[in-house]
Amino acid sequence: VLGDVEAEKVELGDRLLYHEWQFLSGSAQVRTGNLNAGGAMLSATGTELITSGADANLPRAYSALVQLYEKRANADVSARDSHLRIALAYYTKQYDTAVAINKKRDIPEALYSMGEVYFDLADYDLARQKFLDALRVARSENYLTSERRARMGLARLAQQAGDQDSVCRQVDKIKTLYKNSTVKLNENSLTTLEGLGCGFTRGAD
Repeated sequence: VLGDVEAEKVELGDRLLYHEWQFLSGSAQVRTGNLNAGGAMLSATGTELITSGADANLPRAYSALVQLYEKRANADVSARDSHLRIALAYYTKQYDTAVAINKKRDIPEALYSMGEVYFDLADYDLARQKFLDALRVARSENYLTSERRARMGLARLAQQAGDQDSVCRQVDKIKTLYKNSTVKLNENSLTTLEGLGCGFTRGAD
């Protein structure tokens, strides 16, 4: 009996290693532009993870599939909205799985990403709701990066609506978040903040 148990453990370990290889290979294919091959590998990974019950990795698999369809949306303008809606469906699966297995870090990130897709689809009310939901979760868990991303989403919405005062309120809150933090803003965030027209200058207090 113990031998059978050990064999099952080895088999499970082998399957998990295979899933990891399949996931990384599929992600690499997507990043290098081989969308069909990468998509097939990532879809297979998700299906096998569900079948095996190894759902702790599902949010990551769904996130990779989202990247696939976002790239397809950028590459195929005529089918852009269709690809974005598929990406949105995978973000929803990522969120639902993260909630089900209590993978807290993934929850505000999935909500924020859903907001980004709704923004790209010009569904600004739903985008705002997702950014606010992401902000609420991020603040409750003290996730600094997730809070910054949610506030940047809200700032983009305000900018799109021509509400510069609201844009600058979000920028000020982001500056306050990072003022006494050891975590630093990355280059993309700094560039985005500088472009929001609120007098943000990197290195300034």
